[in-house]
Amino acid sequence: ANLAAGAADGVVAARLHVAAFTALATDDESSFDVKASAARALANALRPLEDVEDEAVNPSLSQCALELLASDHREAGASLARALVLATELDEGTVKKLSAALVAAIDSDGAIGALANLLARGATAAPSVLPKLVATRSQASIVCIGNFALKDAGAVVDCGAVPVLADCLGDEALRRSACAALRNVAASNPGAVAPFSEALARVLGEVPNEAAGALQNIAMVQPAAVATYAPELAVALKDAPRKAACALAHIAARDPADVPVTPLVEALNNAKSASAACCALACVASDTPGRAALVDAKGVPSLVALLEDDDAKCACAAAHVIRNLACDDKGRRALLINGGAAALSAAGLEGDDEAAQLRVEAIANLCLGDAADRTAVVNAKCIRPLAKRAHVLKCGAAADALDRLSVDEAALVNKARAALTPKKATPRRLGP
Repeated sequence: ANLAAGAADGVVAARLHVAAFTALATDDESSFDVKASAARALANALRPLEDVEDEAVNPSLSQCALELLASDHREAGASLARALVLATELDEGTVKKLSAALVAAIDSDGAIGALANLLARGATAAPSVLPKLVATRSQASIVCIGNFALKDAGAVVDCGAVPVLADCLGDEALRRSACAALRNVAASNPGAVAPFSEALARVLGEVPNEAAGALQNIAMVQPAAVATYAPELAVALKDAPRKAACALAHIAARDPADVPVTPLVEALNNAKSASAACCALACVASDTPGRAALVDAKGVPSLVALLEDDDAKCACAAAHVIRNLACDDKGRRALLINGGAAALSAAGLEGDDEAAQLRVEAIANLCLGDAADRTAVVNAKCIRPLAKRAHVLKCGAAADALDRLSVDEAALVNKARAALTPKKATPRRLGP
């Protein structure tokens, strides 16, 4: 058992004798010393390894872990509890008992790590353990606080953990875990983390996913607190594309002028960030300077291509940007040069979903241009689907587009409308 409780070769030895160690650990006749040695061996054996299949775990081992946690062998009980959490599914009653036992034995070696694993799998723990975790300031305790925040961020805030976590951002060894913990707190209590936005922005380069995630959660509710750090988030688009783009989208929704356009255009070419980048650019394209900046940054070709993206959410967001972009001459010209009318038509104008509505509104805006712009819409074969949408769905945007097209193509528009108008039945003459 002592050999199996070791590392390296001990793992192999432990795996060869799991059944024997389980029997020792669960035998009522075994002394606590024997159970503790067997528990350490089992903890080593059940340690997850990528090249070894999961062992069958005896549910009665949880009782052994509870007994050891209540004895002088708390460290062995904590090790076994952690292994059980990682290796098998535990019933709700067992999880509650292990959580309470680990909180009671929190000063023993391994108890904090075991509790962290338990919390990561949806368990809860008494808030009374938090002051001890905050005071410990170790890797395991910070992970434990972060996992605690998944279920009860309010308790983490109330115990004064947030400033301590922010302070830990300056420690290279603790930075990633502290940042992840702040992200978890910000998910349900962004106001408590918002004062530390600057500290989070400073570590975007070292822990981009965790820091961008925290800033994203803050930006959802308090974009003003994060707006100053939009340039840093733009740089983070390369390493944390989805989270950084989402944060920038929330900032842009408050004030489009706060976000840099060129990095967002580049983010359109990354599937992870394209949808959120479109959301941000839709805000940017809501005014004339933003539309000009978007065209100058050469974002139109990518936006047109995204109209038929496999991700429906991304395609809808792209249609939103293009609808806004088509509101002035510069945007319309760029869209038509890059095949925007044909792409809008190909993506579909007849559906009753939001994306189809946005595409129709984009076509209507294209028709606000000159005769050449309207000719491009006609050549894209938009008249018939617009007429059908206007007739069937009573769509105002489709009707507006047809009215604008009638200036140059009245015959085609009238023909399309007439084809959808029910014909009056002609009475048949009977008799000679």
